[in-house]
Amino acid sequence: TCRRCNDAASNSCTACYSGKKLMLGSRGGEIPNTCIIYPACPAEYVEITPNECEECHSDCANCNGLSQSDCTACVASKPYLHADDENDSNGTCHIKFSLSEVCQVGYYEAFPNVCLKCHLDCDRCNGPSQDQCIVCSSSTAYRHTDNSGDAQGRCHEPHSETTNCQYGSYLADQSNKWCYSCTQGCKTCSNGDVDSCFTCFDSHPYHHVDDSNDSMGTCQIAHGSTSDCQYDYYLASPLTCYLCHSSCDTCTGPAETQCITCDSAAPYLHKSLTSDPMGFCKAEFGSTGDCQYQ
Repeated sequence: TCRRCNDAASNSCTACYSGKKLMLGSRGGEIPNTCIIYPACPAEYVEITPNECEECHSDCANCNGLSQSDCTACVASKPYLHADDENDSNGTCHIKFSLSEVCQVGYYEAFPNVCLKCHLDCDRCNGPSQDQCIVCSSSTAYRHTDNSGDAQGRCHEPHSETTNCQYGSYLADQSNKWCYSCTQGCKTCSNGDVDSCFTCFDSHPYHHVDDSNDSMGTCQIAHGSTSDCQYDYYLASPLTCYLCHSSCDTCTGPAETQCITCDSAAPYLHKSLTSDPMGFCKAEFGSTGDCQYQ
């Protein structure tokens, strides 16, 4: 059956006639150095040289090459194929990593028994992107997610020597190194509440706080073409808005007498002169008059 051989024995073939494959291994019960009629190499073998079937690595049930990283399917004792990505048909085979984790560190289970690589920033992940890290690969990195209900996010090294989280995030859990997102517009904040902003991004530049003693507030866009601050606030300094008196809708300062327009609960603006730009706001005086005695 041999085209060429070393001696007269049936298992001493070195080349086969057309239509036969030279078997160069004993896996699957094959007899080495024999010529077998196969249209293609059987499982556990690969055709590197035309018409020669060589054994895959012992971890592989099928393969594209002879190395441990050329497996396309895995043996039952190491059932989990680890590949770079969906476009990569070959990889290495592994046992289950632990009771709770199927894949090795740096991989995620993309399909049953198939593990693909996480982004290089991630030790554990839900997918291949940088935003899908569950555990960071760097021991000094902080995972940034939207909130406590989000199990995946992006890993960053500390922002500076004094600040661990990136702009737009706050430190929610130091022991786990978790940073959660501030509310929209906040550059730095104490938590995820809308009124917990310390500083603002340029997209929402106006910091609205109660007064000069309050460092936390909301970040807002300009209220309109004629007013930077939202209703109930006045511009105390560039990009900083303080709260008006409770009776004012708009004002020039915090005092009761600095109202420009009035809140609906006290709708009547009282001014010394009609030319005065501001005054104080009062509710209706009585059934016979709207204005207070002066």
